[in-house]
Amino acid sequence: MIRQSASHLLMIEPRGFVRNTQTASDNAFQKGDIPNSQELAIAEHREFRNRLIEHGVVVTCVSGRPDCPDDIFCNNWISNHVPDRFVLYPMKAENRRSERRADLIRMFTDRYSAMLDLSGHEKDSLFLEGTGSMVLDHVNRIAYVCVSDRSDETLVEKWCEELKFSPVVFRAEIGGAAPYHTNVLMYVGTKIAGVCLDAITSGKEAVAESLKQTGHDIVELSTDQIGSFCGNALEVSSTDDRRYLVMSSRAFEAMRDDQLSVLRKHVDAIIHSPLNTIEDCGGGSARCCLLELF
Repeated sequence: MIRQSASHLLMIEPRGFVRNTQTASDNAFQKGDIPNSQELAIAEHREFRNRLIEHGVVVTCVSGRPDCPDDIFCNNWISNHVPDRFVLYPMKAENRRSERRADLIRMFTDRYSAMLDLSGHEKDSLFLEGTGSMVLDHVNRIAYVCVSDRSDETLVEKWCEELKFSPVVFRAEIGGAAPYHTNVLMYVGTKIAGVCLDAITSGKEAVAESLKQTGHDIVELSTDQIGSFCGNALEVSSTDDRRYLVMSSRAFEAMRDDQLSVLRKHVDAIIHSPLNTIEDCGGGSARCCLLELF
């Protein structure tokens, strides 16, 4: 049975977390260097992990590497899919390509029998950064993708053909530029979806119609809320089949009461944790730190 939300997550605890200058040019969410960013990020990451575990979510946590400033954002270089497949992705920033660690790839090879390796497209400067680039409706086999330098449309088509998904491709702008990843703009759960339709410049109707046809209750997010990472959320499950929506505390505090009421109709609770250092220095939030293990 294909499920939208996973009850088992992989997290990578950072060992060299600093502002990544190689990603800053197209990630407007990175605010700048923060003193003691490594120590602060570890504390935030551990508190976040513990809150997930307290709610019955299984978390496998491994140590990052000192030479990988962004490996905390572990959903970009790899994903896995029912029934028995995992995918490796081409990364735009050269210093993020070493996140494809041999030991972790072996772990996935032991767990899944089939691999699709797209990483060779880096030599052609074509990139697709996992479930950062693609927001996936697993149940209805739909991939929502905002085109950017990190999300190449031809690779989306190739991925969808291989994985038997249908693409919904659109373009958007926040602050005059395309969002670096789709998952800062929207998320899709079992019965809910959050999306900033106002930021979409081409394909808005296709996104809204697809979400409505698949029965999702849409929470429309403002561009200001996107700046607070309200779009960077993920639905997860517990081992006893409760559903949660996971986001940062900054995102939670930026949500309106009426929006939270809609969300709570479809999940058992909203799990949030403070991730300010990770957000301001790394430019990613809660969803970026979680790799689903289906």
